[in-house]
Amino acid sequence: MRTFARLFPLVAVTVAGSTVVGCGSGVSSDGITTGPKPQISIALEPAAATVAAGGSVAFTVKVTGANGFAGPASISVSGVPGGVTATVSSAQLAGTVTTSSVTVAAAASVVPGVYQLTVSGSGSGVAGVAASFALTVSAPTGGFSLLANPSTVSLTQGSNTTATISLARTAGFAGGIGLSVSGMSSGLVATFNPSTATGNSAALSIAATSVAVTGTVTLTITASAAGLPSQTAAIQVTVTAASTSGNGDVTVDFTNCAAAAKPVWFARQDGTATWTQVTSTSDVYRFTISSAGGGYAYATTGDATHSAVTVSLLSRSELTAAPILICPQSTGNKTVTATIRAVGTSQTSYVSIGGSTVEASSEGPVSLTKVPNGTYDLIGWRWNSARGINTASDSRGVILRDVNAAAGESAGTLDFSAANVISPIAWGVSFNGAVAGDAFSGSMSYHTGASCVPAVLYTFSTTSPAVPALAYGIPPEAQRATDYHVLRVVATNGPTTRIAQQSFHSAGGVSSLRLRDPISAPQVSDLGAAGYRRLQVVGSTPSIYSSMVVFSYTDAVAARSATVQASVAALGGNAANIAFPDFSGVVGWNQLWMPATSSVNWTFGGTAATYTGLPCTEGATYYAAFYSESM
Repeated sequence: MRTFARLFPLVAVTVAGSTVVGCGSGVSSDGITTGPKPQISIALEPAAATVAAGGSVAFTVKVTGANGFAGPASISVSGVPGGVTATVSSAQLAGTVTTSSVTVAAAASVVPGVYQLTVSGSGSGVAGVAASFALTVSAPTGGFSLLANPSTVSLTQGSNTTATISLARTAGFAGGIGLSVSGMSSGLVATFNPSTATGNSAALSIAATSVAVTGTVTLTITASAAGLPSQTAAIQVTVTAASTSGNGDVTVDFTNCAAAAKPVWFARQDGTATWTQVTSTSDVYRFTISSAGGGYAYATTGDATHSAVTVSLLSRSELTAAPILICPQSTGNKTVTATIRAVGTSQTSYVSIGGSTVEASSEGPVSLTKVPNGTYDLIGWRWNSARGINTASDSRGVILRDVNAAAGESAGTLDFSAANVISPIAWGVSFNGAVAGDAFSGSMSYHTGASCVPAVLYTFSTTSPAVPALAYGIPPEAQRATDYHVLRVVATNGPTTRIAQQSFHSAGGVSSLRLRDPISAPQVSDLGAAGYRRLQVVGSTPSIYSSMVVFSYTDAVAARSATVQASVAALGGNAANIAFPDFSGVVGWNQLWMPATSSVNWTFGGTAATYTGLPCTEGATYYAAFYSESM
């Protein structure tokens, strides 16, 4: 019988982890010699550690190959008790050594003691190995303190508010903190979000039902964490009876507003108390103010990319004097058409009905959108836009009275060469109060009907404000007693803007408009609210602007704006120190409505008006001045 050694040269062959050789020491009876098998060993660095409940610790695992095992090896951890997690990092192979890091985290609820974890290593073609890691869990270290803000709240029956529970953690404590409340009177409901805080704060919603017991109670907030002493904080809650009318003494009415201008969120403030969400009944918000002043705030979202938050701070008498109409004129969803005739080269016409206006620079049909239902005047005006202001040969008007076109129908034809065309009256108007560097522009609008519905006649610009400019208006024979012209002039000069406006019935009723004092630069700072810009302005407006102080800012990237308007009566004068409110604890608030952390364009200014709501009063005036910059 022949052997393999006689047929072939002497070679070494590896078969299934064994080395086969032709000759040498250790030859078995069948002529095959077995060499050392591949293997692995495991080492932990360190092999034991102590961690406080609520904390974590890490150690290194090394698996080393021998006798031809080149890796990589797999590493796992078993025997992990409840409340403890072991996370193995991605393995790194260097030569024959596989290295991983294991992070062990113990929840704050883990009972102190010694726990044995088994760390295993395995690989292809080798026997697995294991080592023991001794994990000692000690009582939690560090701690936390508790603060409730505000510590005093007032509620009327049927309303709610939100307090912020702040948790200041010390010495690395990161465990969960359970929250509970006691001391509730009948009809009070309190809810935590979240009920177990893993971060540094939670929101406490406090609601008084319509049958909540009136009076003052003290709520005790208790915060507990495993292994640590409990902490408490107090909130004093005063519940007052709802208005006897059931509606409150303040009414804010959005009935006339378009859908995009109606709030998605509304809140009120009584004095300097916590802001509280208010819900509407048919787009009307009613609430009670018991302090000398208060305010309301609302957010609108025109579409997925546009949002605006508006805050109004007023005296109690201003809030309760009459319903506050956010949209004095009704805005509808009807679309009607009109036809334009006799508009030539360089001529422009404005066409208006029901508060909707469209510009047309040629003949033909035009569409007017968002027209409300009802009867309105269709008004057209032709002028020469290339010259920047009217001339006698270009200026013509047409008024078609009492039009009530159905949706999709024609409201009529405005023919600036027809027999019913209006030849306007011209007169000179001076713009006083100019300063060096001013650039002037303006507009003339015409308001008709009992609801003072506006129509744009024309716009203009001039570089010589001291020289009377020609203004054009509707002659007496074409007017009704309720018709009013409104002339507005705007002066811009670097960061400053000034506005003067006056109403008058008869053409020629105003021969000059005086622009008032400009606004000096205020101090604007960022209060550092997380996630969005929360700005504060400190400044003053000249005393002529006796109605409102306004501060607004707009995200320079996204279409988000924030506005605070405070009455001079509420401020107690023209000096202003206004911070945009922090609504983070108010039910329903969404910080994504606000300008984000990118740059913003801001405006600070003051206004004065001799009318409320609509300008259809003889001699009614409006003045404003603003200072604008970016930050």
